[in-house]
Amino acid sequence: MAYVYKQFTAQDKALIPFNAHKQYEFNSASALTNSVSYYSSRWTSESYDVYSSNSGSDDIINAIKYNQIDKLYYRNFLSQIHDKLGPIEYIKQPRNLYEKTNILSIPMGLYGNQIKPGSFYLSSSNYHIIDDKLGNLIISGTNVDNYPNNINQNVFRLDPIKGFKKYDLGVHDGYATVSELPFPTVTRDQIEEGIIGAAPLSPSQKVYHKHKWRRGTRIDFNSPTTFTSGQRKPIEFYPLDKDDSYFINRIHYNNVTFNTSSLGSTSHKFPKILFNSNTGSLISSSHSEKFNFDSTEDFSLSFWIKPNPVLTLGKGIGFAAISPTPNDVDNIFTVENYITKKTTDTKKRYILSKSKTKNVFSHNIKDFYNTADFIMENLSKEVSTEIQFPYEIYLQSASLHFDMSDGNEVKGISTILNSSATSSINRLTHVICQNSGSIMEIYVDGTKKSKLKYSFKNKTRNTADLYIGGNGSGNNFDNTGGVGTSAIENGFNVGNYISGSVNGPKYFNGDLNNINIWSRAYNSTAITNISESINGSPYIGNIFYQNGFATITHPTYHYILNSTGIGNMMIEAPTGQQITPFNVNDEVDTLQFQGTHLIYEHEYQCTVGEQEFNDTKNLSARENKEWPYDKLADFTTSSLFKPHVTTVGLYDDNMELLVVGKLGQPVRMSDETDTTFVLRWDT
Repeated sequence: MAYVYKQFTAQDKALIPFNAHKQYEFNSASALTNSVSYYSSRWTSESYDVYSSNSGSDDIINAIKYNQIDKLYYRNFLSQIHDKLGPIEYIKQPRNLYEKTNILSIPMGLYGNQIKPGSFYLSSSNYHIIDDKLGNLIISGTNVDNYPNNINQNVFRLDPIKGFKKYDLGVHDGYATVSELPFPTVTRDQIEEGIIGAAPLSPSQKVYHKHKWRRGTRIDFNSPTTFTSGQRKPIEFYPLDKDDSYFINRIHYNNVTFNTSSLGSTSHKFPKILFNSNTGSLISSSHSEKFNFDSTEDFSLSFWIKPNPVLTLGKGIGFAAISPTPNDVDNIFTVENYITKKTTDTKKRYILSKSKTKNVFSHNIKDFYNTADFIMENLSKEVSTEIQFPYEIYLQSASLHFDMSDGNEVKGISTILNSSATSSINRLTHVICQNSGSIMEIYVDGTKKSKLKYSFKNKTRNTADLYIGGNGSGNNFDNTGGVGTSAIENGFNVGNYISGSVNGPKYFNGDLNNINIWSRAYNSTAITNISESINGSPYIGNIFYQNGFATITHPTYHYILNSTGIGNMMIEAPTGQQITPFNVNDEVDTLQFQGTHLIYEHEYQCTVGEQEFNDTKNLSARENKEWPYDKLADFTTSSLFKPHVTTVGLYDDNMELLVVGKLGQPVRMSDETDTTFVLRWDT
């Protein structure tokens, strides 16, 4: 058989890429077979030296995996977005990594270029988890519009998300390590290796240096018992303290303590901040118009609170009285008058306020910038501000108060912190104080407790700083000193009474966490959701489409797969018990997603001109069907006869057949118009 060939031009060929989506569905067994992995991991302050080089059996809490996820996606996300894997929905994908996380890893061979947004689905016995196409994981059926979902309105936020890193102040976070030179004979090499001797010498002999990552030595000398911003030097080793909002507001801690709260799951808790009225615990942030409101503007103040008992001065019965000095305000003091089960403290204890004072610079920064003790707080002093204020929230006994003032008059509402005056002492309670259309409202655990319609003639805005746990240095301390030998609960002695300045406001004494200020008000549905979600977010984790990772980070849902599991995973035992790995035999109901695979469509346009390929060499058209006779039969000479095409072949330069295209039915050739055959195939 003879053939006629035609050369392609560049315009005849095209290579078209497109994404094809393949649906995958697994249960526990099939997921394991296809290398889908699940890990429960947590942060630790331990040195990396305790782990094996291959992160094997020594890393039973998967701390290395936690640090990898943290480094690639979460650490300093708000300020260092440039070194995070992307693409990133910066505004629409919040990333909050607490002390623990669950990690679901899908191999690249399955997801291809990425997991198709909106295709992820994971079901267990209790939950159905989906993604929102923006990189967030939510419980199926969640209406995110009924949550605070505009980060621009969240003008201040302090969980604190990274509070767990300050549980143990005897361990340096990250790189910086402080060594104190014990003897003049100690070499610098010894110091760099963390070999520290006995008692330290003078502060001038402190040596500040950086070890390798988390090569950490403990602070052997003078380990702080409370955290204060800027107490660790040199200041350049330690980042300035910031809040958790997208505005990255500068904050200053003073004598606070970080610990786990009662909020979250049984195995993973939200961090909380402990305020001690005896030491003047306080958090402040410089004045900002972001959280400065007029009475005509809507705003919301949200926090979790657990007041702690404090001693008070007064008369009573019970234990023997101690005779005070002549300067005391009363003539006897007894044990009965302290707060345990009954809230009898009547002093104002400020929780959240923007009133009374602010800090201003008192020195020239240039004079201090190059000094070893340069701390911004040392350059400022506290001064009085305007008498009006947009909000003051404080406790008096078991009553929580929310006040506003235009300078001429004060408007306020209050409520018992709980239905029982004693219940607030025993657990964290959620509170929202908000201004909505010139109506002041207080919600406790999602229920409206108090409201007031008001009007002011003047503005409520001021230039005061924002204070948490007080309203500036004008608060009075609760005195824990004194004399006496009769021990009372928590180590208090009968002699621990307050002599002298007993009037005036006090520092807050208790626990606070998940503090938020929003530049809007919320309806009752949203407030209930804020209370139930704890951190005000509908999201329980993140999914990173292009890398095949899904993480569950919300403490409440930390072990959302605990009863299901995928293959081999680590389950952390209760505190104080040994942590051991074991196989989870229960099955995941369903894991579904679509992998995105890049497909190339090859397209060749075979154009036959009107005067081309108008002859046939088909054996059926020959006079003699035997080879090599090629004379055509008489019927082919008629003007009505036209050849038909059934097959198109593509050849390389060596005339070797590479591609064969079979037509669904024969196509009659034309001697009047061009005919184009299009061949397509995918690779």
